[in-house]
Parts: sequence; C-alpha cells; structure tokens
Amino acid sequence: MLTTTQSYVTYQGNGATTTFPFNFIVPSVSDLVVSITNNNVNPAVTTILSATQYSVTGIGTGAEFSGGSGPGGNVTYPVSGSPLPAGWSITIQRVVSYTQDTSLTNQGAFYPQVVEACLDDLTMQTQQLAAAMSAAVPFVAGLNVPSQTSLGLATPQQYGAAANGTTDDTAAFQAAVNANRVVFVPPAAYLIAGQVVMPIGCHLIGASSDATLSERGVSYLGAGSIIYVTNNSASPFVYTSSNEFRGLTLYYPNQLITAATPTVYPATFAPTASPPDAGATINFVRWKDCQAINAYDFINAVVPQGGFEYDDLTIGALHVGINSDGSGGGPEIGKIVFSYWQWGAGAAVTWAASNATNLILGRSDGFSIRRMIGGACKIGLLTQYSTISGWSAYFPWGQISNMDIDAAQIGWQNQASDITVSNFRGNNLLYDYYVPSGFSNATAAYFSNIDCSGGTQTYNFYVHSQGRLNINGGSLYMNGATNCIKMDAGGWFTLNGVQFLGSSSPLAISPAITELILLGNSFQSAPTLTSPPATNYRFVGNMNLSDH
Repeated sequence: MLTTTQSYVTYQGNGATTTFPFNFIVPSVSDLVVSITNNNVNPAVTTILSATQYSVTGIGTGAEFSGGSGPGGNVTYPVSGSPLPAGWSITIQRVVSYTQDTSLTNQGAFYPQVVEACLDDLTMQTQQLAAAMSAAVPFVAGLNVPSQTSLGLATPQQYGAAANGTTDDTAAFQAAVNANRVVFVPPAAYLIAGQVVMPIGCHLIGASSDATLSERGVSYLGAGSIIYVTNNSASPFVYTSSNEFRGLTLYYPNQLITAATPTVYPATFAPTASPPDAGATINFVRWKDCQAINAYDFINAVVPQGGFEYDDLTIGALHVGINSDGSGGGPEIGKIVFSYWQWGAGAAVTWAASNATNLILGRSDGFSIRRMIGGACKIGLLTQYSTISGWSAYFPWGQISNMDIDAAQIGWQNQASDITVSNFRGNNLLYDYYVPSGFSNATAAYFSNIDCSGGTQTYNFYVHSQGRLNINGGSLYMNGATNCIKMDAGGWFTLNGVQFLGSSSPLAISPAITELILLGNSFQSAPTLTSPPATNYRFVGNMNLSDH
C-alpha cells in the first residue's frame, strides 16, 4: 500500500542542515538516487552522489513490508565535512526499474503480500513517470505564435536566476519572459523582490508543488517551483493579454501570522494600468494548478473585456482570494480551494476569519463555478454589480455546481441576478445565503440540492430586498436557529420540496412580499407565517401546513 504520491523531494542548503527527511517508500538501497545541485553557476550543475557520500535510514519500511512502521526515512549528507551551503540543493529520489520480476506459477502458492508488492511496484513506476512528466512543458492549445520557429522555451536560470530563495531573481524572470513565448520555471526556490510584467502571449509554467503542501505547512516547501515574494509595494506579476500561469507556488515569507493584523501586500497577480494591445483591452488569462501561501490579495482580475479561467487553485489569502470583474464571457472557475491550513493558528488568521472574502464576482457574463470549497472568512462568495467605471449596470449571471462554504460567516452574499445553483452546502455563523438591502428587483437565485442542516445561525437564507428566490427539488435540509428563511421586503418566493429540521419558525415572511408559493415541503412543526401576502400566495401538499 502506498499512502503518498510523492517520489522525490528537494531541499535548499543553508550551511547548517545535514539531515534531510523523505516521506515515501524506497524498497531497496538500489532504488535510491541522491544528487546535489550547484545553482550558483549558469547553467546549474547536478552531481549524483555515491552511496559512500551519504547515509540513509528507512529503506524498505512501510505497511507492505514486514514490521514496517510507515514510509520514509532520512538522508544524512555529508557524512563528514561542511554542511550543504546556500545556493546548493539536494534531491532525494526513488528510481525503480521498469521490470516485473515476480513469477506466479500455475497451482502454486498465492500470497496476497506478493500480489500487493507487485501492485506497489506498478504504482511506483507510474508515480515516477508522473514526476518526469510534471517537469515537461505541456502543449498550450490555441497558443498564438507567428510561426513554429518563434516559439521560445527557456528558464529563468538561463538569464541569470540564482534560484536559491535569497538572491533577487526579478531581473532574470523579466528577461526570460521578454525573450520567450513560454518560460519554464524548474523546481527550485526563487525570490521576486520586484515586479515582472508579462508580455502579450507569454506563458509562465512551473512544476507544481507536492499536493500535501497545503496540509503540511510552509515548513514542507520541498519540491516544486516556489516563488518567494517580499516586495509589499508592487504586484510581483503583472499580466497583459493571453497569459497563462501554471504550476507555481507563491509564498510570502514575511507575512507573520502572529501579528494582530496581516501585512498589506498588493495582489500577487494584477493587470497592467495601460494594456499595450489594440483597443486597450485585456483578453484571456488563465491560472491553473497554482498555490498561494500567506498572500494578502491573490488574484485581482478587474479589467474591461477580460476573459479569465481559474482552475485547480489552492488559495491562502488573508484578505481577498480572487476578485474577478469585467469578464464579457465567463469566467470559468473549477476546483478552487480556499485554505488556511498551511498557517495554523495565529492572530492574522483570526483577523482573516472576520475580514476576508474568498471570491468576488463583478461583471461575469455566463460564469461557471464547478467546484468551490471556502475557507474561514467573513464572506465566502460575493456576487455584486461591477465596480469598473461606466459598467455599474452590469452584474454577474451564471451557474454554480458543488459549492461548500460552511466555514464562512456569510456563505454567499448575492447582489446580482439570474444565478442557478445545485449542490450547495452552508452551515455558517450568520447566513448561508444573504441578500442585503438596496438591491431592488436585482436579485434572483434558483437553488437545488441544499444542505444547511448543521448551522446555528439565525437564518439560513435572508433575502432583504425585492428579489426572487426559488428553491426547487432535490434533497434539501435547513436548520436555522430562529427562522430558516426570512424575507423582509417585497419580492417573489417559491419553495418546492424542502425538508425543514429543528426550527420552530421556519419562515418569516414580510407582508410586503409580492408572491409566495409553497409546494410539497416538510415542516417539522406547523410554521408560523409572519403576515403572508393577502393575495398571490399558494400552499399545496405541505406537511403541517394547510393548503391554500
């Protein structure tokens, strides 16, 4: 049994550390490769160590080995002499052969541990291939280049990057993106103390960090393309048009989680003030397989006529995770996790729980959220009118499927219209779904498959406007402490097939409401309707509520 997908780990030298842990299974000494890299020269030079130059523990341990107590061990380098200095790195890698040496004879003994060991070998080979592929530059569909010969592929190291996490590599990154359409960022630690402006059509692609990084914390910054950000006066990456950022981890080492309030940094990614392309507009930009650790604001995508895609991101931002506004088509949002696990406890994290917003959507025509998991914050999702000058009449509309926002005080604050939601999980401190006052005839949301059964908030849904709220079909559960649903201003409300749990007053309806329709709902006790409208209301087939 293999409990981790990792097959290698890289550490940066610091002139003191000599013991380097690894947390993956290495079946035998012959399957271990240890190498050191001198990043102080260009190009970097890597040397594979002989077994006599280091010592190792933990070989052949794990659940599938007899007496194993868990995978992993330690490599000690050097055995004697000076520790690995800064500017050097050490990589511990499992390299198994692509052979299958087990033979199962007809009518012979059949031992489950032998079969499992064979399956483990196949999995190790697959992980080994996956690690090699992650260092390759993927083909970018639709890449707009004048000709095949103009497609450049380079690394920051070729332009002088030290890649040691302490020397400023800003100039090397800028030179690399200026000269090439695709820049590959090899696994290493890079310091960006300035600002990198991305030319039109440039793609910055790294090797994503281990998937357990967000769970293990910043002390586990082992493998991957890690960019240290220290400048709090300018965004480290400024995008223009047709850019892509993939496989990067952005880490703010000077953000102290023990501080009463976090340090304010500009957004990690921000648009240029004056787009250089024709028509002064910013076109498609994609963020994929990236992580933010200790950021203040991560992505600020507030530009007219933008087209954005956010996919497979893990975002730890203390103030705003993503602010997306101005998209005439989209954006596409898939598998976004807002997480503070990598920090642990601290005053700044407590501050974020009361002040942060995970995702803000302004103008977003036809947006799609395929999966979103919110972190501890004040507002999980804020949908609102555009804040761009001259665009104040535009609002987001689209669809949401699979949204889990049970760690936010206000799960979703909606100031927009025409949004369809399926698979919605709340259980927040204040409201799962909230429409503030002042948005007359603007808000309309259509829900199916809701679970808000575990919350202690006063209201699950609070519609404080002349809007429309339709909850229809599926397995729906609510458990507001006072009222599951409250509507205290005019509007249109349809409720179909909802099961209310544990609330003595599931509905609070203002007499100013325009229309109320309740069809086939299950009330645990007879609801006390607070002045339903004298006309335009219909009750049919509800448990503990007479038809009308």
